[in-house]
Amino acid sequence: MKANKATRSRERGATMVIVAGAMVALIAMAALSIDVGHMFVVRRDLQRAADAAALAAVYEIPTPANVVPTAQSYSVDNHPGHGTLVQSSDVSIGHWDSGTDTFTAGGVPANAVEVTAHRSASLGNPVQHWFAPVIGLNESDISATGIAVRTVGTTRFLIDDEMIDSDVDSIYNGLCGGNSSCADDLISDNGDSDVFIQLSNQYAGTELWLPTGQGDPSSGGDPGLIDIDVSGCPFPFPDGTYTFNDFMLHEVFSPIIPDSRLDPLNCVDPVYISDYSAFVDPSFIHVSPVYKSDISADSPGTYRVNAKGERRGLIAFSIVDWRPPGNLPQSMSSSSLPEIKIRIQPPQDISALAAVGEGSVRLVKG
Repeated sequence: MKANKATRSRERGATMVIVAGAMVALIAMAALSIDVGHMFVVRRDLQRAADAAALAAVYEIPTPANVVPTAQSYSVDNHPGHGTLVQSSDVSIGHWDSGTDTFTAGGVPANAVEVTAHRSASLGNPVQHWFAPVIGLNESDISATGIAVRTVGTTRFLIDDEMIDSDVDSIYNGLCGGNSSCADDLISDNGDSDVFIQLSNQYAGTELWLPTGQGDPSSGGDPGLIDIDVSGCPFPFPDGTYTFNDFMLHEVFSPIIPDSRLDPLNCVDPVYISDYSAFVDPSFIHVSPVYKSDISADSPGTYRVNAKGERRGLIAFSIVDWRPPGNLPQSMSSSSLPEIKIRIQPPQDISALAAVGEGSVRLVKG
C-alpha cells in the first residue's frame, strides 16, 4: 500500500515536470511567433520602401546622377526612423526585357531601375527581437528588392520611302516573289479602318532586313528614319494647337494639319549615325507613320524636316538587329547608312499611342 502511494507520488511529480516543460516550450513558441510576425511586418514595410524608391528613381534615368540620391531619399521617407536603407551599390540602372521578364543591370536601352533596401547589422539598423534572445537570437538582417520600368511610349520614328517601299528587296522579292502588285498592297492600308498598312495585318511576327536610307551621310545623304526623340524639344507641336494623335492620324483618314505646320516640322532629327545598337530592343513596339514620298531634311543637326508628304498608313514593329551597309541587293546596297532587322507587330491600340518621353512607370518586381 505504501509502495503504491510512493509510486503515484513519483508519477505526479514526473507529470508536473513534463507539464512544466511543455508549458515553457509552448510559451517559447508563442514568443518566437511574435518575433516572426514582427519580421513579416518589417519585411512588408521595407518592400514598400524599395518599391517607392524604384518608382521614383526610374523617372530620373535621363539624368543618371540623380538616380541613386532619389532612391535613397524615397526609401527613407517610406520607412523612416531607421537610418540608411539603400547604399549606392544597392541601386542599378539597366534594361527590363518584357518578353523574358528579366532585368539586366547596365543593359541598354536603359528603361528600368532596381533598388534593394536593407535592415542589417552592417548598416546599424537590424531588426531587433523581443523573445528570441532566450535562444541566442538577438537580431536579424532582412532585405527587399523593387524593380520599376519606364514605359516610354510606342512611337519614336517617322519612316519614308527610302526604308519601306514596294522595291525594297525583302518586301518585293522576299514576301511577294517579284510581284509588284503584291508589294504595293503590302505597303498600303487599303482603306482598312485600323489605319495600319497590310504588312502589320498580314505578316505580324515576320522579320525583315530593311535599308535606313540612301547615299552618304557626309554629303547630305537621304535617311529613311526620322527620330522624334529630340532632347528639350517637345514633339510635334509645342504650342498645343494639335495633339500627338492628330499628327499620327494626319491624312490617314483625311488631312488634319495644314501643310504650313508640316514644312518644316520641328523637333525631329534625321538619323545619320553609323551604329544603330542603341535602337535595338525587341520588346519595344514602335508605331510609325509610313510616307509615300521622301521626307526631306534641311541638313544634319537642324532638327527639322519637310513632312507634308502623303501617308501610306501606320506600321507597328520592333527593331531586333542591325548591321553595317552593303548587304542588301539592288540599289539599296549603295547606301552608307546601316541596315536594320525589324519584327513586324500586329496593329496596336491607336488611343494608347504616346510619343517617346510621355509614357508611364510601373513596378515589375516588388
